[in-house]
Amino acid sequence: MYMKRLSTRWLCLVSVLILVVVSGCVIKTSSITFYFYNDKLSVEDDLFVRYSDGEAVQVPDVPMGASSVVASTESTKTIVGGYVSDGTVSWVPNYSYGLGSVNVFEISVSKPALAADHAILKGQPVEDSVHPGYVKLVFAVKDANNEPVDDRTEIFASSTDLNLTFFNTDPLDNNQPGFNYTRTDTVTGGLSTYTENGLATFIIKSSTSDILEKSISLSSGSNPISITTASIEAATATIVAPVLGVTPQDAAAIEAATANEDYTVSNVTWNEDLTADGKFKAGQVYTATVELTSKNSKKFQEEAFIPTVTGSDTVGSTKTTGSDVGNTVSFTVTYAATDALVVNSIDVTAQPTKMSYTETKDGILALNGMVITETNNDGSTATVTFTDGTAAGYTSIPANGAILTRAGNHGKPVTISHTASGHTAATVNLTVLPLPSTPLTPLTPSTPTPTPTPSTPTPTPTPSTPTPTPTPTPTPTPTPAPKPAPKPVLNEKLNGDVIKAQVEKAKSAPAIAFKDVPKGSPAAKAIEFATKLGMVKGYEDGSFHTNAMVTRAEFATMLTKALGIESTGNASFKDIKGHWAANAIGALNSIGIINGYADGSFKPNQSISKAEIAAMLAKVINTTSASNKAKFNDVSGSWAENAINSLSDSGIVKGASDGSFKPNAKATRSESLLMILRTLNVSLGLSLDIE
Repeated sequence: MYMKRLSTRWLCLVSVLILVVVSGCVIKTSSITFYFYNDKLSVEDDLFVRYSDGEAVQVPDVPMGASSVVASTESTKTIVGGYVSDGTVSWVPNYSYGLGSVNVFEISVSKPALAADHAILKGQPVEDSVHPGYVKLVFAVKDANNEPVDDRTEIFASSTDLNLTFFNTDPLDNNQPGFNYTRTDTVTGGLSTYTENGLATFIIKSSTSDILEKSISLSSGSNPISITTASIEAATATIVAPVLGVTPQDAAAIEAATANEDYTVSNVTWNEDLTADGKFKAGQVYTATVELTSKNSKKFQEEAFIPTVTGSDTVGSTKTTGSDVGNTVSFTVTYAATDALVVNSIDVTAQPTKMSYTETKDGILALNGMVITETNNDGSTATVTFTDGTAAGYTSIPANGAILTRAGNHGKPVTISHTASGHTAATVNLTVLPLPSTPLTPLTPSTPTPTPTPSTPTPTPTPSTPTPTPTPTPTPTPTPAPKPAPKPVLNEKLNGDVIKAQVEKAKSAPAIAFKDVPKGSPAAKAIEFATKLGMVKGYEDGSFHTNAMVTRAEFATMLTKALGIESTGNASFKDIKGHWAANAIGALNSIGIINGYADGSFKPNQSISKAEIAAMLAKVINTTSASNKAKFNDVSGSWAENAINSLSDSGIVKGASDGSFKPNAKATRSESLLMILRTLNVSLGLSLDIE
């Protein structure tokens, strides 16, 4: 513990004289002489010698006309200081050391006006850098009105631990080799010091973690001083105000920025929702609930107060929990709203259902099914679906419903614009095919009927009675027995065992429900099994789009997955390089299931027709030639007539109730996957419940 004290210094060892001591020599002696040259004790003042056990011995009054007085002391006790007291205030006057004497002066000038009442530990104990193994305790000494006491107020510190060691810090107590004097650095039990700037400092042999367990007691003169905990009456926290798109500060970051020695920022809760990736949203008023925990021998007052938080709109009053060191206060901070929500970018995340058109035939742009994803300035996203080809707040070039031409639109995307922000996005390129010219069917010239040459009439003879000729009995022509349609055989380049294995695995896979495929609808079973088999997937919004058209690339992908073919083929079609389905197209081309066009293209983005699907599936199962009997009233003369009739014999394709097949109609998602699954059932003898 910290001491400023009068020391006996080297005089302690001079045998002819006894030392004079005021506040602080560390010595054992039988008597002490005090010298008063320029100042005397007043009538109400008395001088005391302080022992390390806390006992104080009064020094006799100075004899009339004398300038010194001798006080008898106990030689078995260690003197640790002295003080002057009037019974209310106790203080250490100024002193100096001379050769063989100690002078005491300015007694009345140094007398305090305020009496010590209590002390507050200022901060936490710290290790003393000058004296290893010692810690420093600093007490702020106050009067009854909580005002700092005057300088030189005497303070004595002791502990219930009688072996607690105090360090002698009197700056005037130095070694004097010439007089064979060595100062005593330490003492056990207790020590006296005086205040400077209202503070009393002690240096004690201990650790920062153990010292507060030593039950330190303080007194000034004969008056005990209570040690109280300082109350924290105000607080400041440094918090960065919310900014959209920025991650909120946590308690550790706010604590580092606040860095207050009396309390820590122990918890911060942002009360409003953040974005999915934990950032501040746009257009949001945010509030934060902050908790502070007291420390360093301080506690928060019980009365509410309003902390200071820079950059905030308002700060609420504190609520205190606990009544001692380590108690907490909590309060709510409100901030101004973050910047308004603004769309930063848009992307086409689902293409329009139809991207392939035939000029003048079906060349009217339909953006149905297109999905736009908006990315906002706070990092959040939103999706917009073009349900009927349009969406609020969006325009397109060309516009939905525009007439497309090959010259103006083929190979070009549709540009989508967000009206409010001006941001744009583009679809994949459109396919606009020319309307094929239909050749005139030549008329077969009829043979002219010659004009008859009139002949000379032959007279009719008189008939005689005819002899009846017997009617012959006709021989019946036997009706040939119908030949059963030959069972289709799986293409030898395909592995039926692989397909069966993945079908069995799919049976135990979990079913996926789609919001636009009601249970019990005609295609529900086929869609369910196709998704379990991995042939198709739904859309992000939970829909399946049963009646959406299928492109040639999409059908090729569905077919490779159903047949268990690795999509590692490499086709030479000029328009599939870099296409997402290039490998699937190449795989089917390599085993002869699909072919391209005469110009070397495949047209992957063109919607596939029912006739094209029939042609591909007929190669999957190596059907024999179809029967001569037409199965549908609209396939005669079609380039895929044989394939359609053959698949009809096997039950793979079916027509409409009016007897038509509509070979040139574009196939829907449900029609496509149903024909593929029927092919598996027929060729592998499966019994999949798909209809």
